[in-house]
Parts: sequence; structure tokens; C-alpha cells
Amino acid sequence: MSTEETKVKEFDRFCVLKLGGLIAVIYWLIATIRSTILIADSSFFVNLYYPGFWDLFLRIVTVAGIIGASFKLQQRLNEINAEKDLLDAELTGTQFLIEAADCPIIELDHQLRIKKVNKAAAVLTGTKAEDLEFKDVLSALFYPDDQEEIRLFLEQSQQETLDRIVRIKVRRMQRCYAAVQVAKEIVNEKVNRQLLFLNDVSELVAKVAETEKRTADIINLLDHNPTPILLLDSHQIHLHNRAVQNAVHIPADQLTLETLTEFVRTNCQDPEALLKAAAQASEEQTVQEIETVISIDGQPRNLIVHFVPFDSESKSYAVWVKDLTELHQRDDAIKELEEQLAAAHTTADEIRAEYQQHTEACSSERKQLIDQLTSEQQKTSDLTAELAALKEQIAQQDAALMERASDNQLLQEKLAQLQQDNTQLLTDLDLLQYQLEAIELPIMQVDLTGRLTKINTAAK
Repeated sequence: MSTEETKVKEFDRFCVLKLGGLIAVIYWLIATIRSTILIADSSFFVNLYYPGFWDLFLRIVTVAGIIGASFKLQQRLNEINAEKDLLDAELTGTQFLIEAADCPIIELDHQLRIKKVNKAAAVLTGTKAEDLEFKDVLSALFYPDDQEEIRLFLEQSQQETLDRIVRIKVRRMQRCYAAVQVAKEIVNEKVNRQLLFLNDVSELVAKVAETEKRTADIINLLDHNPTPILLLDSHQIHLHNRAVQNAVHIPADQLTLETLTEFVRTNCQDPEALLKAAAQASEEQTVQEIETVISIDGQPRNLIVHFVPFDSESKSYAVWVKDLTELHQRDDAIKELEEQLAAAHTTADEIRAEYQQHTEACSSERKQLIDQLTSEQQKTSDLTAELAALKEQIAQQDAALMERASDNQLLQEKLAQLQQDNTQLLTDLDLLQYQLEAIELPIMQVDLTGRLTKINTAAK
């Protein structure tokens, strides 16, 4: 603080007291003049220095009152000045803190114009502080769709936090989202000045958007998953996929915990066991697994229902159902095949024994056939030798036949003549036979050895 400022403050500190002393002197002079005028044959200097008793008493009381009042006023003024100095110091410190704060802070006046922008706010917006000062905050920082809502928010003295995240104008490629808070100075129930706090939540918004996208993708996958999946607690169903609706045939807007419980009681073979497992999964937060039979589309289905705890605070749990009907059918088919295989093993043993017997018989027969074949081979060898000899003989006979071929023509002619004669003889023989039969006398024919060769009818 400079010497001149110190002198000014010291003068201000006693100015009222000095002014009171001056008023007291002026009053004393006025009272002296008054006494001089009112009292005949009185001197001004006498009334100034030696007034009468009552006049002096009145002057002293009045001057004392003036000086006392001046002292009180000076004391109060000093207190006010001290408070002002303290406020100025605090304001200076506050301005420093605002300027040095990492949080973007913008000071607004009662007309929502920007008075001050700290470094963090300038960095956030990508704009110099002097380029933002004295501009309307709505048009400078916010988009038209949000301006009316933010204007109402800033003008309402009761609200200090905006209910939602808004997008603000910044000079950068990425979008900027901020949570808006205000600290308001209220004068006569009106907002006189306020500090606007902008909390950059762009990364959080991006993560939330990514999380929402992943959640939507997961929900989409769950919705197209053929396995029925639910997320529920003891009061309501929080999530279910389309497979649940297809299984219970209840529309999505009517699928509640009550309708689902009614479906279980109506179509489950042992509904109490299933509902008890669900209650244990919710209350005890333990994994439960139960196999049951539920009628779906009029057909009994073998199902295994899994209960998995999800959130211990809300006591929610996830449920997913696996259809074991085809597996049971395959088990039955496997059992039937095992029985057939056992029967086939028995038949195979019998066939194996029969095959063994047949093999032994075949071996014996084979041995016999081999022996026979060996004998036949020997015979064949002999026959081959004989055949060779016969071929040689045939060759010789062929040669002889060739020699006799010339004589063969003559023999053929004689043979033809003999055949002709034989035909005539046969004719004669038939005639004699007829004549023999016709003779009534007994006739018998014997050969050279005396044996009877033929008799006629009469001889018979």
C-alpha cells in the first residue's frame, strides 16, 4: 500500500470526528453571537470566553452531545470501512481463486452478460477471455435448442444445478458437454450477480454413449438369443428376451411377475420347487439349479432352470433356461441302442461259436479236399502222360486212317448196298413175322445154344 493511500485511509478514519469538532466550534460561535445579540450591553469576547452559567452549561452539553455523536458515528464508520476492507480482500482472494481454479468459471451480471472468464473456461471454450466478455452468455456458449431452458434456469433464484447435461459451443473438433451449476448473489430477492460453473463431462458422455450402445447391442443379442433369459427380483421383471415371450405366449406389455408365476403354476410339474429355488436365489443370493418338466405348446419339455444372483442390494437375479428335451430323447435312443448292442453282442457270441465250429469243419473238409486234390493232381499227371500217349496213338491212327481213306469209299459203297439189302431183309422179316403170327400151330424159335428166343401166339 502506498503512502498516499495510507494518508487517505487515516484521514477517512477520523473525518467524522473532525467534522464533529468543527460543528462544535461553529455552534460555540453561533451561541456567542446569539448571546451578544440577545443580552444588552454584552461584549462578543465576553460571551465567547466568559458566558453565563446556564449559557455555558447549555453550550457544554450541546458540544459534548455533538462530539459524542461524532465519536459514535466515526466508530461506526470505522467498522464499516473495516468490513469493506475485509470484503475487498476477500473479493480479491476470491477473484484470484476463480482465476486460478481448474474448474471453468464464468461471472455473469444481472443481465446474463459475461463479466469475467477464468483461464480454465477460456481453455474449455477455445476462446480468449476478452472475446467472451460483455457478450450474452446464452448466445455465446449455448445452442439455440437449450437457450430458453438455460435462461429460465439462470433467472430462477431457487435452482443452482441444471437438471441435465448440455452441449456448449467450443472451438474444437470434438463435441463438448458440460454439467452446469451456479452460485448466485441475491439482492432484494433478485439475482444480482452469479458465477457459472461448467464441469466438462465430454469423456463421461462419450463413455455413457458407448456404454448405452454396448448395452443396446447386448440387449439385441439377448433378444435374438434362442435361450430364454430374464433379469428380475421379488417384485418385478427388469429384462426379458423374445425367447421368453415365445415360450410362455404372453405379450411383452402383459409379461409381469404375476403372469409368469401363474404360467409356472399352471404348466410346471413341480411349481413349488421351482418357485422355492427362485426365492432362495433372491433372498440368499446363492446360485440355484433345478431340473423340471414344463408343458410348452401342449408338449412336455425337460428343462433345466439356472438362477444366478445379479445384485445383492436389490436382491435381483438372472434366470436362463436350457431345453434338455432333445438330450433326453437322445439318451433314450442311446439306451435303446445299448440294449440292441447288448443283444447284438449275445448274437455275436453265438455267431462266433457257430463260426468257430464251421471254421473247424471247413478246415477238416479243406484238408480232405487238399488230399483229394493232391491225389487228383497225381491222377491228372498220370492222365496227362496217358493223354500224351493217346495223342501219339491218335496221330498214328490218323496216319493209318489216311492210308485207309482210299479204301473207305469202296466200303461206303458196299455199306450202302448192304443197307439196301438190310432194308429188304427187314421187310421180309416183318412179313415172315406176320405170317408166323398168323399160323395157328405152335412154333418156337431157339438159337444155336438152345435157348428159346421167340414163340408165336399159338405157342403161348
